[in-house]
Amino acid sequence: MNSSEIKVSVMMVTYNHEKYLEQAILSVLGQNTDFKYELLIGEDCSTDHTRKIAEKYQAMYPEIIKLISHNKNIGALKNEADLRRRCKGQYIAVLEGDDYWTNPDKLKIQMEFLESHLQYIGVSHNVTVLDENGEKVPYELEGIHYQQAHVYTKEDALDFKMIGHLSGWMYRNIWKKMSQREFNLIKKCDVNSDVKLSVVLGLKGDIYYIEDEWSVYRRRFEGDGWSAKYYSRNLELYHYETDVKLRNFLDKCYGEKIDIKARLLKNIYRSGTICIKNPSKENVMVFLKLFFKKEVSKRDLLLYLGRKCFERR
Repeated sequence: MNSSEIKVSVMMVTYNHEKYLEQAILSVLGQNTDFKYELLIGEDCSTDHTRKIAEKYQAMYPEIIKLISHNKNIGALKNEADLRRRCKGQYIAVLEGDDYWTNPDKLKIQMEFLESHLQYIGVSHNVTVLDENGEKVPYELEGIHYQQAHVYTKEDALDFKMIGHLSGWMYRNIWKKMSQREFNLIKKCDVNSDVKLSVVLGLKGDIYYIEDEWSVYRRRFEGDGWSAKYYSRNLELYHYETDVKLRNFLDKCYGEKIDIKARLLKNIYRSGTICIKNPSKENVMVFLKLFFKKEVSKRDLLLYLGRKCFERR
């Protein structure tokens, strides 16, 4: 390898993370490596002091840190898409601005794994989950997220399962040789990036999952994060629409025909049970919106709901 070649690009999306960003950056700078890496920080026009913190560390480590500052808020999906195209490394690791790595050998171990296991497109690991008070909390991601080591396959991807939390990922830089059409379709697909990219990576190769906890995911219920926005909300409409978007994306981008009828029926049924237990205005509206969706026939829906009600008796 040429000494000037960047081996790993670390992507860090940040917005209003002034309380956490410094720890995230230091956990990257503290990695023990014998290869060159870069840290790309996408600062999305924060309203706090996030940008000042990023600028401070860029000035201190200009050979490592590249700061991409946006003059208006473009949102996490566009911010991430912009960073991906800028990654020069052979491999990409991901760390959001309010999380941090705990193993100083993380990059080295994952890079060496991919160097010696060419059959894998990526490698991920388990995480420690902390709440706003720094207390450890039990948490499992939607879909596949076992404590034991395992292999994430194309079958898992087509079932819309997840590789694991983003802070654990390292994968081969698929963006360097990607066609503009594929890149645009991925960018256009309006689905949370971890779910969408799990599917994309799983279609391109297997990902090995390590059970060790080498990073911290802050599950915060304040601020602008996903957990804060959707905490205690009825998410069945969100999950339904996500599945439809992923199905349409896979068909248009890769020609993969996925039957998601069973998943959609389950979303509608679960929404109904939530509505019965808590008939709030929001829950009623969610159920009605799902009931009148057109992706499944009313006949199939009524038969399914009738069967589930009979099973509950």
